[in-house]
Amino acid sequence: MDATLPNELSALRELVSALQGTLHAAQAENKLLRQKLELFLKRYFGGTKNESLDPKQLELLLAGLAAMTAPAPVVAKPTPARATLAARPVRQPLPAHLETERVVLEPEEVQQQPAGWRKLGACLSGHHHIDYQKEINGIYYLQINSMSYSWLGSQYQHVRYGPEVDKAYPWIKQTAPYKEALFAICTLEPEGGMSVQGVRSEFVGPSPWDLGMPEQKGTSRDRNRLIPQISDRKLKFDPTGF
Repeated sequence: MDATLPNELSALRELVSALQGTLHAAQAENKLLRQKLELFLKRYFGGTKNESLDPKQLELLLAGLAAMTAPAPVVAKPTPARATLAARPVRQPLPAHLETERVVLEPEEVQQQPAGWRKLGACLSGHHHIDYQKEINGIYYLQINSMSYSWLGSQYQHVRYGPEVDKAYPWIKQTAPYKEALFAICTLEPEGGMSVQGVRSEFVGPSPWDLGMPEQKGTSRDRNRLIPQISDRKLKFDPTGF
């Protein structure tokens, strides 16, 4: 007997064992792929697990899937020319020589019993960052000051908190900040009306007037309105009309 035969038989057994392992792995993978395919067909094409699939049908299916997944060609659409927007007309002020007249139209029932139709006693706003009050037709209009500052703009800017703060918050130098935070307590009085109790403070650094800002009476740059405070006020109105 050839002395090399046992070695060859041993090598053949190892080869057969390896091939069997590869075969089992391929069979398991084939089974898994078939299960996935059957699940895919059932989910997207209404097939059932027991249905048989002809190989030609499978080729057509796979070809169709390849066509479905292929990216569609991108066709550049011509950009329509932007329509020229017509300029909006600017309303011009009335000529100075024309006389104007303000007319308020009130329904007859309001004229007969005006107190019974009154629903508003005061209107509060804080948009302008000023301290101001005005009464129009028995209704109080209050501007409640900002909690922290008045806006001056770049023309009157001044660094108030040092270079580090100015570098982090460069817009602060265009304001006139208040040293303490402002707030107010508004109380509706049982006998009628409303009281306002405000807080007073002072500017941090120079005031707007120290920086050369001109005063404009009757505006947000009125010296009596652009101040670091919320004034105390007593507003009187009849609560029976509400």
